Amino acid sequence: MKGFYELLRHGRYILPGCVITALILTACAEQKSEAKKKQIELATANEMPKQTDREIIGKDGTKMLLIPAGDFMMGGAEGRADEEPVHQVSLDAFYLDKYEVTNKLFQKFVRETSYETTAEREGRAAGVTSGGEWEVIPGANWRKPEGGETVFESNREEHPVVSVSWYDADAYCRWADKRLPTEAEFEYASRAGTRTIYWWGDGNLGSQRTANIADESAKRQFLDLPIMAGYDDGYERSAPVGSFDPNP
Repeated sequence: MKGFYELLRHGRYILPGCVITALILTACAEQKSEAKKKQIELATANEMPKQTDREIIGKDGTKMLLIPAGDFMMGGAEGRADEEPVHQVSLDAFYLDKYEVTNKLFQKFVRETSYETTAEREGRAAGVTSGGEWEVIPGANWRKPEGGETVFESNREEHPVVSVSWYDADAYCRWADKRLPTEAEFEYASRAGTRTIYWWGDGNLGSQRTANIADESAKRQFLDLPIMAGYDDGYERSAPVGSFDPNP
């Protein structure tokens, strides 16, 4: 599946850095005796309404959705070599953040822990320059991913935090009593039961507002950037979380 990582590889995901795309908690239950287990199952079947969507609130105040257990075909035959072979994967249920972690939430984490990100320690971060080139930008970090004005000065409090490393994402998760999803869990949730190249199909998005990718809006600022022609999400770079239609 050409999800986040494939879009990034093809230059179609224009966020200037890595996004904490999802945070999860394993859905689990205590082991019980068979008798107790049957009592609970009967109570659930007879007294509880059926739920198609289960939602909880994480320690960091974000909504988390229960992704049901299931099987899916992971990988792709049209992408990179490390995406092959396509193979079946079985997963237990788990909780996944409904939205990406925002700059506002990450700021709360930093303030409470005095955490310093990898980019802040190294004094640089990779990002898309005003000329549309992906390169290392001196002084860039999650607060100022382009190296200039901060995300708060440019009214991006509710945009996904970017320019964070795996170590930064892991630190946030530990603070929030969560963990990062595995590659299989992320692809399973992104596919949402589909078998197409993208969860919305095999081709262009058309008029459906589905994803924040490099598109006609980005092309107006980054003239040489490869884009998905004909699609316009309305944002040259990132967009506020929850701006687009969810997958099925």
